[in-house]
Amino acid sequence: MKGSRPSDKRPGVSGRTSTEVLVLNTAYEAVGLTSIRRAINLLLKEKAESLINKNREIRGGNLRIPVPSVIRLKYYIKPIFREAYPTKRNIFIRDRFRCQYCGSTKDLTVDHIIPKVRGGRIHGQI
Repeated sequence: MKGSRPSDKRPGVSGRTSTEVLVLNTAYEAVGLTSIRRAINLLLKEKAESLINKNREIRGGNLRIPVPSVIRLKYYIKPIFREAYPTKRNIFIRDRFRCQYCGSTKDLTVDHIIPKVRGGRIHGQI
């Protein structure tokens, strides 16, 4: 088969893994998720230690490695905090889908202003 590798023909071996492993830094803060393959690579290079293992193991030759579900890095990585942008949906989630002016849960708008074309009131009335 064109483009196939010899390792693809062995049972239980695939190019991608379907599950992910939680990665923690030295302060036990979540850094992110990684593949099982990358997690085992970090364990074998002694850059991480396994905290929680699954009931499965990967075998190769004389080596048996339990599949980790949580690993902790031996060096500190600052966690990345992504700022939530003020999109219309994020504002509705923040306000729990309730108008902050009148408390209504129907016909929501972000700023409580309905254009006159759509039947809104004059700018002095709410």
